[in-house]
Amino acid sequence: MLLFTALVTPYRIAFVDVDPPPWIVVEDATDIIFFFDLCLNFFFAYYDQNDEVIDLRKKIASTYLKGWFTLDFITILPISQMIATSDYGNIGRIARLPRLYRLIKIFR
Repeated sequence: MLLFTALVTPYRIAFVDVDPPPWIVVEDATDIIFFFDLCLNFFFAYYDQNDEVIDLRKKIASTYLKGWFTLDFITILPISQMIATSDYGNIGRIARLPRLYRLIKIFR
């Protein structure tokens, strides 16, 4: 999914003005998958600085909320669809930019 986002999103931001219906479906499906990923991150154990496994859900949730949660949440907001349905024209292309933040997950 990240490879798809890494290849398709920059192309669509640069060259596609109007989203045809199939792309809207693909974009919505991608948002749903990333939403599930956001939810699952509250349950995945992680290693701390001392290479100890942290598996307490409260600690996991607290760390995730202080870390990557905000960026992950911004990427699943349907900003581009809200702007596309309004009268702002080409601003819809700019509204897709938060989706590029998903690429940061590749380097995580």
